[in-house]
Amino acid sequence: MLRPTYAPCMTPSVFLRSASVITLLFAAGHAMGAVDSWSPSGETAVLGAMRSFHFDVMGTTRTYLDFYLGFGLYITVLLLLQAPSSGSSPRSQGKTPPSRVR
Repeated sequence: MLRPTYAPCMTPSVFLRSASVITLLFAAGHAMGAVDSWSPSGETAVLGAMRSFHFDVMGTTRTYLDFYLGFGLYITVLLLLQAPSSGSSPRSQGKTPPSRVR
C-alpha cells in the first residue's frame, strides 16, 4: 500500500515571504502614524510637553515631537528596505544543497 506524500506547509520560502508581508504591514502602520501626531487618547499632557520643549539644532529650532516623528519615519524607511530583501531571499533559500553553501 502506497502512502501519500505531502509537501511541508511551512517551507523557508513561505516563512520568509510571509515575514516580508508582515514587515510591509508594519511599515504601513508606521507611515500612517507619522502622517500627523496621532494619538489614540487624543491631545495629552505628554504631547503638549513634546510640542512645547524647543531647542536649537544646527541653527534651527526644533521640538522633541519633531525628532519623535522623524525617528518614526526613519524606521518606516528601514522597514520598507527590509521587506523586499527578506521577500527575495526565498529564491536563493533551499535550492542549494547545504554542503555547497559553505
